Amino acid sequence: MRRGILFLAILVLMSSSCGRHRDERLLGRWVSLERAKGEIATVVEFRSGGSLVSSFETLIDYRYQLGNNVLLLTTIGSIPGEPPEQSFQVSLSGDRLVLTNLADNTEEHLKRSGPAPADASSLVGEWQSDPAGDQPLFMDFKSDGTLSLRRVIRSSQGRYTINGDSLTVTPGGQPSQQGTYRFEGDQLVMISADGQKIRYQRLE
Repeated sequence: MRRGILFLAILVLMSSSCGRHRDERLLGRWVSLERAKGEIATVVEFRSGGSLVSSFETLIDYRYQLGNNVLLLTTIGSIPGEPPEQSFQVSLSGDRLVLTNLADNTEEHLKRSGPAPADASSLVGEWQSDPAGDQPLFMDFKSDGTLSLRRVIRSSQGRYTINGDSLTVTPGGQPSQQGTYRFEGDQLVMISADGQKIRYQRLE
């Protein structure tokens, strides 16, 4: 009798450990290579412990120049509905940044969300809208003169499980979605049950 109970307990442990199996390569934030109108991408963050965050975000890349406290942004490539150039008055004080659009005088207030560079007067680094609000804005100024801007449109939390190459994703309050996944070079390819492929690139 005891041996039967022990065997049953081992089976339960084995099945539960399979359900908890994680592929460490999945962990982190991934952005879809395909964009909807308005440069909207799907971003998925796989976290340890089987939780995930999925969101729709606008992602736009710019080149930037800063001179005499005026920031000039130029879009990289042609983006429908996005002006090719925008100018902002810059007010930078410690970990606070205010950008005033010179076209319509609107202001965007931001605070550093990452480490500050050695040069405290530099824009380099990641900034987040302050207050964050329902659709937080992130601006990542890089030292090579490029800027990645993203705004979260909608976000939800959920769970995921892995069994071999099978991936089951359960977004918060929605039915589970099943499919498979694989890695091709530095890209993650997720394939839905009906065969649709979505390619993702890791977000730094």
